Amino acid sequence: MNLSKSLISICFLITVIYFSSCRKDIQLEQLVKYDTIANHTEMDTSSQGYILMSPFTSPLDSGALIVMDGKGNILKQKRTAYGAMNFRRWVLNGQVRYTWAMYDPTKYVIPVINNYCFTSYLADSNLNVIKTINLIVHGDISTDQNQTTDLHDFIYLDDNHYFTLSYYLKTVHNVPANLAPNGDPQVVCPVIQEVQSDQVVWQWEGSDYPEFYSTSVEENNFADTQTPQDYMHLNSMILDPKDGNLIISCRNLDQVFKINHSTGAIIWRLGGKNSDFPVSDYQQSLRQHFASLADNGQTLLIFDNGLAGVRESSRILEFQLDETNKAINDFRAFNIPEPYSQIMGSVQKFGTHYFISGGSARYFLDINYLTGQKYLEVKNPLQSYRIFRSLY
Repeated sequence: MNLSKSLISICFLITVIYFSSCRKDIQLEQLVKYDTIANHTEMDTSSQGYILMSPFTSPLDSGALIVMDGKGNILKQKRTAYGAMNFRRWVLNGQVRYTWAMYDPTKYVIPVINNYCFTSYLADSNLNVIKTINLIVHGDISTDQNQTTDLHDFIYLDDNHYFTLSYYLKTVHNVPANLAPNGDPQVVCPVIQEVQSDQVVWQWEGSDYPEFYSTSVEENNFADTQTPQDYMHLNSMILDPKDGNLIISCRNLDQVFKINHSTGAIIWRLGGKNSDFPVSDYQQSLRQHFASLADNGQTLLIFDNGLAGVRESSRILEFQLDETNKAINDFRAFNIPEPYSQIMGSVQKFGTHYFISGGSARYFLDINYLTGQKYLEVKNPLQSYRIFRSLY
């Protein structure tokens, strides 16, 4: 083992020992406390189904998985050894599955970015784990230092077919010289793996596309060769059912883009420094954390966090796009009547309702975006990375 690898291993060991000594065992009763501000019982699709929440104090502390009915009453709960995030419910052919990511202190920690070391879990309808999921060696992606998956997103297709996301430390050689005058920098590269029967059948790496270096709006000091640059910060991914391609959100690009599921090529970009669509200042998202599809795939829905010192308020954005002609056919912005969500958060659309998870603002809200009526408003004493509603 060379000196640099020895130093990295020592630093990792120190980090694990420090984290372990600082962690707290949080009792389940503390994790499931929340205050319901508004809970209306009118019959509406928004009050049906399930709500999934995974509150935590810190990724280092114990956490919880909570399944509620559509009105916020707890149906089942499970304590986790460490903080859990991105708790999701999936139903395929009547079979219920749950997935989440949980902090794993045995995994590699990227220097400076200490919380991106999570193992992913697949569980049955009773939250019994049936599979643990980690990064798989493929191409130039290695797990020689126990690298693992990331917390931000996961796509379930079936028990043996899914998409994972990982943040991977790389020294890259394709940054333009004017951005990296001191040599090859280290970057936090987003890696998407499509896994089928425990084999990687498709892989996408952000560092293969050097355009992102110059379009980054944060964590892009490539002149600093000692500090890893999280220049993209990929935080959500979905499959577009219309064409099978992936729609990606990257916080540190202020951009949502679509990539070709076969070739990995960028099909279009929305927002940011090099948008393919004509985006006005009012339409531009700032450090968004979630992009999804609504209205039978016709609407691109974005949780627009905002930016400290620029716009300290959060919005929901709707775009109807002409992907062929790169035109915006329709646009709506909704100002969330809750505190600013600096990080994390998500939104789902059900008819005329938004189901909003406030992330760092610690709330979830069911609101009619046309009338402003709140059907369910819950304040959380603890943060939850995302909170989802599942109608099935």
